[in-house]
Amino acid sequence: MPRIRSTLDDLRHALRTLRRSPGAAAAALLTLAFGIGVGLPLMAAARAGISAQPALVPPAFARTAAGGWTESLITVEQMRDQGLNGALLVVLGAALLVLAGTCVNVSALALARASARRHETAMRAVLGADPRRLATAAAAELGVLVAGGGGAGVIVGLVVLGLLRATWPGSPAPWLAAAPDLVTLAVAVGLPAVVLLAGVLPVLRTSRGRLYDELAVGSRATPGRHEGWVRRTITIAQFAGSMMLLVGAGVLVRGSAPRPGDAGPGFDPRDTLTLRLEPPASLRGDPAGLAAFYAAAVARARQVPGVRAATFASPGAWLGLGPQDDVTSICPECSEGGLIVPVLHRATRHHAADAGYFAALGIPVLEGRLPRPGAREVVLNRAAASHLFPGAGAVGQTLMPDPAVSAAASLFPGWKSADGESASRYTVVGVVGDVQPAGFGSPAGAVPALYLPAGLFPPTSAAVAVRTAGDPSTRAATIEAALLSAAPGARVGEVATMEEALALHRAPLGWFAGVLAALAAFAVLLSSSGVYAVVAFGVARRTREIGVRMALGARPGQVVRHVVAGGLRVARTGAILGTLGALGVARTLQVFFRGVNPADVTVYAAVAGLLAVVAVLASWLPARRAARVDPNIALQSG
Repeated sequence: MPRIRSTLDDLRHALRTLRRSPGAAAAALLTLAFGIGVGLPLMAAARAGISAQPALVPPAFARTAAGGWTESLITVEQMRDQGLNGALLVVLGAALLVLAGTCVNVSALALARASARRHETAMRAVLGADPRRLATAAAAELGVLVAGGGGAGVIVGLVVLGLLRATWPGSPAPWLAAAPDLVTLAVAVGLPAVVLLAGVLPVLRTSRGRLYDELAVGSRATPGRHEGWVRRTITIAQFAGSMMLLVGAGVLVRGSAPRPGDAGPGFDPRDTLTLRLEPPASLRGDPAGLAAFYAAAVARARQVPGVRAATFASPGAWLGLGPQDDVTSICPECSEGGLIVPVLHRATRHHAADAGYFAALGIPVLEGRLPRPGAREVVLNRAAASHLFPGAGAVGQTLMPDPAVSAAASLFPGWKSADGESASRYTVVGVVGDVQPAGFGSPAGAVPALYLPAGLFPPTSAAVAVRTAGDPSTRAATIEAALLSAAPGARVGEVATMEEALALHRAPLGWFAGVLAALAAFAVLLSSSGVYAVVAFGVARRTREIGVRMALGARPGQVVRHVVAGGLRVARTGAILGTLGALGVARTLQVFFRGVNPADVTVYAAVAGLLAVVAVLASWLPARRAARVDPNIALQSG
């Protein structure tokens, strides 16, 4: 019972103390609430997305006549999941940066407050207070801040998580629907709480130290040498942490933003309708029947009035999405190859495309020609031509997209394995432009792609593209009816214009860029407010010193310039240390996000300039107020 009464007394005393200094209490509460409220939902979403396993969906078509793929196969779903994981790792890193900034801010506020109250703590110790009792009282005060700020942070975090779910483009993301788990809560709330509660340590040190020195400092109401050193150290750490946080956020945002020189999708998406065509169930497993069905469906779509061209391909072809697997190229004159056999085994994305695919979409034929119907001929994009046939022309060369190709199969065209299977050879007859729309699973740069004839490799479901004269959406119903008339039991879905499909494909990247931009803006607010609070608190503590200087004849302008110069010196030291740390942060982010430039001078200069402005304002405003106070009143403060 006495212990409960003592705890209640500590809590009442903590509330009275916090009410007497509402500015410091509000700064700590807001820092905790918004720091946790931003970091918690992003950490929860990132952890849920990274730990989720994608559904294993087989490729949309069989690669060879035998229907095999190698163990190196990467499906479209896996590619998209890899792209999503990369973006989520970036978000997780940004959330940890925000939490780190929150910890720096609350620790700076707690240490600055403990340093300023050294005289009060020493006085209570001289009057007989037990050091453990003083530590308990300080812990109660900090515990109230942790409870209030942490609880508010969880509420803000749930609101932010709801906003993230509401703004996600397309169908709901399962990883956004997941609630924060216990590990995320422990890190997001516990880490700042532990850092803030570490403010008890200075109280213990003061109550067990040389009390005479502390009382002497307090009698002058002027910060002593130790407090001045602590304040400068805190401010330097604050600037360094803010520099790291803002540079990390800045390079992330600039790395995710589109660049003026980025290439377009590689084709003309205007006036084109896209549809997903599902064949009748009776044709599944019948390659010849599937090929005939798609050919008939596309032929009927071409007969619709106003249709200029119609074609089909495996799903995702015009998004640059397709299964990726090894391909064997044979090129005696290439600049690279094996020591004995001029053979290269390299990964390439596979698409099955109709003969009219390239003309319908406006993809340019750069070399050679297009495959003839029924012939074992393929085309490559420009990236694949240089990838598979380095230092030589690709047209006329031989490819073998088989599950396993040995040296014997490469050397001898008529080679057969023990079970009688022979390696299928295809001739490269053309090189076309790169298709490279940005999106998850589709890197911003061109990737090697191989286009197999859809007549030999019909997909289990096809993506149909119909180019019209004018707005394609006005003819959507007629085009759907024409496709469905090719065979009973066929189905059509995912109807959209090509521009809408591309926008939907790019939308998640835009969403992540928006999240990072919002994080950067929050980082600016968090760091600026934290730096301002600590610097302004330190200047305010020097009110008596300023009064002494003015009593000795210093003019207000001289005093203000002296204080501002001191603030800039501390800021300069913190910025130098922060730049070194920011380089390490940016290098780490570069590992997970290919667009990050760790040596982006623009970001470093902008962050340094922003923090310099904050340092000037945080020093100038309190110094100007103190310089306007009557020296007699200033000398009596404390």
